[in-house]
Amino acid sequence: MAVLFISEKYVKDNSYIDNNVDDKLLTPLIILAQDKHILAVTGTSLWNDIISQIVASSVSSDYQDLLNNYLQKATLWWTLSEAVLPLAYKFTNKNVLQKNSDSAQIASMPDLLKLKDQFTQNAEYYSERAIRHLRANTDIFPLYLQITGNSLESVRPEGTAYNTGMFLGAPPYSFHRIPFRELYQGKNGLCPEYFDNNIIYYNG
Repeated sequence: MAVLFISEKYVKDNSYIDNNVDDKLLTPLIILAQDKHILAVTGTSLWNDIISQIVASSVSSDYQDLLNNYLQKATLWWTLSEAVLPLAYKFTNKNVLQKNSDSAQIASMPDLLKLKDQFTQNAEYYSERAIRHLRANTDIFPLYLQITGNSLESVRPEGTAYNTGMFLGAPPYSFHRIPFRELYQGKNGLCPEYFDNNIIYYNG
Protein backbone atom coordinates (compact mmCIF):
# COMPACT_ATOMS: atom_id res chain seq x y z
CA MET A 1 0.00 0.00 0.00
CA ALA A 2 1.49 3.32 -1.06
CA VAL A 3 0.86 6.43 1.02
CA LEU A 4 1.68 9.63 -0.83
CA PHE A 5 2.32 12.97 0.85
CA ILE A 6 1.44 14.75 -2.40
CA SER A 7 -0.79 13.82 -5.32
CA GLU A 8 0.01 13.87 -9.02
CA LYS A 9 -2.32 16.90 -9.26
CA TYR A 10 -0.31 18.65 -6.55
CA VAL A 11 2.84 18.14 -8.62
CA LYS A 12 1.22 19.60 -11.73
CA ASP A 13 -0.42 22.51 -9.90
CA ASN A 14 2.78 23.54 -8.14
CA SER A 15 5.47 22.92 -10.74
CA TYR A 16 6.41 23.03 -14.40
CA ILE A 17 4.91 19.61 -15.14
CA ASP A 18 2.29 19.94 -17.86
CA ASN A 19 -1.24 18.75 -17.18
CA ASN A 20 -1.05 16.33 -20.11
CA VAL A 21 1.66 14.25 -18.38
CA ASP A 22 0.20 10.86 -17.49
CA ASP A 23 -0.31 10.40 -13.75
CA LYS A 24 1.08 6.87 -13.93
CA LEU A 25 4.45 8.36 -14.87
CA LEU A 26 4.48 10.60 -11.80
CA THR A 27 3.25 8.13 -9.17
CA PRO A 28 6.43 6.00 -8.98
CA LEU A 29 8.55 9.16 -8.93
CA ILE A 30 6.63 10.51 -5.92
CA ILE A 31 7.09 7.17 -4.15
CA LEU A 32 10.80 7.22 -5.00
CA ALA A 33 11.20 10.79 -3.74
CA GLN A 34 9.57 9.89 -0.43
CA ASP A 35 11.44 6.62 0.11
CA LYS A 36 14.81 7.90 -1.05
CA HIS A 37 14.85 11.42 0.36
CA ILE A 38 11.99 12.24 2.76
CA LEU A 39 12.48 9.13 4.90
CA ALA A 40 16.03 10.34 5.48
CA VAL A 41 14.61 13.61 6.81
CA THR A 42 12.16 12.12 9.31
CA GLY A 43 13.78 8.82 10.25
CA THR A 44 11.87 5.55 10.43
CA SER A 45 10.06 6.05 13.76
CA LEU A 46 8.52 9.43 12.93
CA TRP A 47 7.88 8.32 9.35
CA ASN A 48 5.87 5.28 10.45
CA ASP A 49 3.78 7.40 12.82
CA ILE A 50 3.00 9.94 10.10
CA ILE A 51 2.02 7.16 7.70
CA SER A 52 -0.22 5.48 10.27
CA GLN A 53 -2.05 8.75 10.98
CA ILE A 54 -2.60 9.40 7.27
CA VAL A 55 -3.96 5.87 6.80
CA ALA A 56 -6.29 6.36 9.77
CA SER A 57 -7.38 9.78 8.39
CA SER A 58 -6.53 11.30 11.76
CA VAL A 59 -3.52 13.58 11.29
CA SER A 60 -2.61 15.74 14.29
CA SER A 61 -2.22 19.49 13.92
CA ASP A 62 1.55 19.27 14.48
CA TYR A 63 1.87 16.65 11.75
CA GLN A 64 -0.34 18.71 9.46
CA ASP A 65 1.99 21.68 9.91
CA LEU A 66 5.03 19.46 9.26
CA LEU A 67 3.48 17.97 6.13
CA ASN A 68 1.90 21.08 4.66
CA ASN A 69 4.74 23.53 5.26
CA TYR A 70 7.80 21.32 5.01
CA LEU A 71 7.56 17.72 3.81
CA GLN A 72 5.17 18.33 0.92
CA LYS A 73 7.39 21.05 -0.54
CA ALA A 74 10.49 18.90 -0.18
CA THR A 75 8.67 15.94 -1.74
CA LEU A 76 7.57 18.09 -4.68
CA TRP A 77 11.09 19.21 -5.58
CA TRP A 78 12.64 15.78 -5.02
CA THR A 79 9.96 14.39 -7.35
CA LEU A 80 10.89 16.94 -10.00
CA SER A 81 14.57 16.15 -9.55
CA GLU A 82 13.91 12.44 -10.05
CA ALA A 83 11.54 13.13 -12.97
CA VAL A 84 13.86 15.08 -15.27
CA LEU A 85 15.52 12.12 -17.00
CA PRO A 86 12.67 9.53 -16.92
CA LEU A 87 10.19 11.98 -18.45
CA ALA A 88 12.64 12.81 -21.24
CA TYR A 89 12.60 9.22 -22.49
CA LYS A 90 10.04 6.59 -23.40
CA PHE A 91 10.64 2.94 -22.59
CA THR A 92 9.19 0.49 -25.11
CA ASN A 93 9.57 -3.25 -25.69
CA LYS A 94 11.92 -2.47 -28.58
CA ASN A 95 14.14 0.29 -27.24
CA VAL A 96 14.53 3.37 -25.08
CA LEU A 97 13.40 6.36 -27.11
CA GLN A 98 13.88 10.07 -26.56
CA LYS A 99 10.54 11.84 -26.65
CA ASN A 100 10.02 14.14 -29.62
CA SER A 101 7.87 17.18 -30.29
CA ASP A 102 6.83 18.78 -33.55
CA SER A 103 6.50 22.26 -32.08
CA ALA A 104 9.42 22.45 -29.65
CA GLN A 105 13.12 21.72 -29.56
CA ILE A 106 14.25 18.76 -27.47
CA ALA A 107 16.41 19.72 -24.49
CA SER A 108 20.01 18.54 -24.67
CA MET A 109 21.48 16.26 -22.01
CA PRO A 110 23.58 19.11 -20.50
CA ASP A 111 20.42 21.22 -20.24
CA LEU A 112 18.55 18.34 -18.58
CA LEU A 113 21.35 17.86 -16.06
CA LYS A 114 21.38 21.59 -15.27
CA LEU A 115 17.63 21.45 -14.71
CA LYS A 116 17.97 18.40 -12.49
CA ASP A 117 20.69 20.14 -10.49
CA GLN A 118 18.46 23.19 -9.98
CA PHE A 119 15.57 21.01 -8.80
CA THR A 120 17.92 19.15 -6.46
CA GLN A 121 19.12 22.42 -4.93
CA ASN A 122 15.50 23.46 -4.31
CA ALA A 123 14.74 20.04 -2.81
CA GLU A 124 17.76 20.26 -0.49
CA TYR A 125 16.64 23.72 0.63
CA TYR A 126 13.18 22.53 1.65
CA SER A 127 14.57 19.33 3.19
CA GLU A 128 16.98 21.41 5.27
CA ARG A 129 14.10 23.57 6.48
CA ALA A 130 12.22 20.42 7.50
CA ILE A 131 15.26 19.07 9.36
CA ARG A 132 15.74 22.34 11.25
CA HIS A 133 12.04 22.42 12.15
CA LEU A 134 12.22 18.89 13.53
CA ARG A 135 15.46 19.50 15.43
CA ALA A 136 14.02 22.68 16.95
CA ASN A 137 10.86 20.89 18.07
CA THR A 138 11.96 17.51 19.42
CA ASP A 139 9.49 17.98 22.28
CA ILE A 140 6.65 18.07 19.75
CA PHE A 141 8.10 15.22 17.68
CA PRO A 142 9.56 12.82 20.29
CA LEU A 143 9.72 9.99 17.74
CA TYR A 144 12.12 12.00 15.58
CA LEU A 145 15.23 10.86 17.45
CA GLN A 146 13.96 7.45 18.53
CA ILE A 147 15.14 4.23 16.94
CA THR A 148 12.55 1.47 17.14
CA GLY A 149 12.59 -2.10 15.92
CA ASN A 150 15.65 -3.56 14.22
CA SER A 151 18.26 -0.82 14.37
CA LEU A 152 19.94 -2.17 11.22
CA GLU A 153 16.74 -1.64 9.23
CA SER A 154 15.79 1.67 10.79
CA VAL A 155 16.73 4.83 8.93
CA ARG A 156 18.26 7.45 11.18
CA PRO A 157 17.34 11.06 10.34
CA GLU A 158 20.02 13.00 8.52
CA GLY A 159 21.66 15.91 10.31
CA THR A 160 21.60 18.03 7.16
CA ALA A 161 20.11 17.88 3.68
CA TYR A 162 23.23 19.20 1.99
CA ASN A 163 25.95 16.94 0.63
CA THR A 164 29.45 18.15 -0.19
CA GLY A 165 32.61 16.56 -1.51
CA MET A 166 35.20 15.06 0.79
CA PHE A 167 38.82 16.22 0.95
CA LEU A 168 40.94 13.09 1.09
CA GLY A 169 44.23 14.81 1.67
CA ALA A 170 47.16 15.88 -0.49
CA PRO A 171 49.92 13.50 -1.66
CA PRO A 172 52.86 13.33 0.76
CA TYR A 173 55.18 14.98 -1.78
CA SER A 174 53.69 17.68 -3.97
CA PHE A 175 56.35 17.17 -6.68
CA HIS A 176 55.43 13.50 -6.99
CA ARG A 177 51.93 13.16 -8.39
CA ILE A 178 50.44 9.85 -7.27
CA PRO A 179 47.49 8.46 -9.24
CA PHE A 180 44.27 8.24 -7.26
CA ARG A 181 44.17 4.44 -7.48
CA GLU A 182 47.61 4.25 -5.86
CA LEU A 183 47.03 7.02 -3.34
CA TYR A 184 43.93 5.51 -1.77
CA GLN A 185 44.09 1.85 -2.79
CA GLY A 186 46.61 -0.95 -2.80
CA LYS A 187 49.94 -1.37 -1.04
CA ASN A 188 51.23 2.03 -2.13
CA GLY A 189 48.21 3.86 -0.79
CA LEU A 190 47.79 5.87 2.38
CA CYS A 191 44.78 3.78 3.40
CA PRO A 192 45.13 0.19 4.69
CA GLU A 193 43.96 -2.67 2.52
CA TYR A 194 40.77 -4.52 3.34
CA PHE A 195 39.65 -7.76 1.74
CA ASP A 196 36.79 -8.59 2.71
CA ASN A 197 -1.72 -0.60 -6.12
CA ASN A 198 -3.08 0.64 -3.58
CA ILE A 199 -2.42 4.33 -2.95
CA ILE A 200 -3.46 6.53 -0.04
CA TYR A 201 -3.00 10.27 -0.39
CA TYR A 202 -2.41 12.71 2.42
CA ASN A 203 -5.22 15.26 2.32
CA GLY A 204 -4.14 18.00 4.69
